[in-house]
Amino acid sequence: ADKIFIILTNPRFWQKIMIFIRNITGICLPRLIMFGQFDFLVQRVIIELFMPKNSISLSKTDLFVGGTSLLEIIVKSSQPLGSASVAFNYDKNLIKIREVKGGDGEFSNEPLVNSQEGNGWVKIINQNLINLDSPTGEIVVGRLMIDVLGEERDIVNIKLEQVSIHTTNGADLDVKIINFKTKIKS
Repeated sequence: ADKIFIILTNPRFWQKIMIFIRNITGICLPRLIMFGQFDFLVQRVIIELFMPKNSISLSKTDLFVGGTSLLEIIVKSSQPLGSASVAFNYDKNLIKIREVKGGDGEFSNEPLVNSQEGNGWVKIINQNLINLDSPTGEIVVGRLMIDVLGEERDIVNIKLEQVSIHTTNGADLDVKIINFKTKIKS
């Protein structure tokens, strides 16, 4: 992070960026600043360069009072996915994880589960034991069957923690974590 800050505050770096923008777009930097587009362009470049291309999230699912719902654990991976590990931290008064199941394809096997249900915490690990060349893209690595215990309008937050995903050759992948939040419906 210190190196990034030094680069972004270095005047020579910005001079090169200005020349690059002018050469590519034909737009002079003062025009970009005047129309407020320069900050957006710089933010977009920084996001593209430094944000992970991989992510982990839970499927968007409505939760209903007294109901049971299935949440898919979804990893988006730019390289062949070898394993995924994630812990879920949640309010045990609002939901209960009834069952943890495998995902799709190479991740259809049953995941390893470490559950402290009484504390509102469950960790799962699932591995690709089938193929070294796939999968990539959007992968369902597991499923959570949950019982809804809360009342209408209660807000359910499921925080994803201790996340690690690896390629089929064991290399760590940077991952963007997308937490789950929804309101219970009647």
